[in-house]
Amino acid sequence: MKMFKNLLFAILGVLFLLPISVSANSATSVTLETYHFTNGDYLETILIQDALPRAATSTRSGQKTTYYKSASGTVLWSVTVRASFSYVYGKSSTCTSVTGSSASNSAAWKVSNASTSKSGNRATATATGYHYEKGQLLSSYTRSVSLSCDIYGSLS
Repeated sequence: MKMFKNLLFAILGVLFLLPISVSANSATSVTLETYHFTNGDYLETILIQDALPRAATSTRSGQKTTYYKSASGTVLWSVTVRASFSYVYGKSSTCTSVTGSSASNSAAWKVSNASTSKSGNRATATATGYHYEKGQLLSSYTRSVSLSCDIYGSLS
């Protein structure tokens, strides 16, 4: 009976620790907005917040990506901003670093390199997608994506 009781406590102890380990190492992804064009194409913006460390911290990091998708849902091109922030809980927040990237997933689209900027608690990446057909430029679309951190460490 004593051996059974010890085994039961050991199993329960592992079960209580398991959810903490999984959630501490996972990132959160949230679809923030979708914008539809008249031709059926659309933009989808997704925010990924890095997992918070176990210890109390005053830094946050994450990334936000806007995907330009065809009406069928195929990603044609994207622009991403990745940033780190430091904050004093309830008082201030500042962007400490920013990187940007852009990518084309379609032969019909070319994308400029992403330019980046940061100001206060906001980081921004901007890129332009150029739509070609038979070597002729049909259209271009410039998109900026911004990531900010509030004074409580929440990214948006």
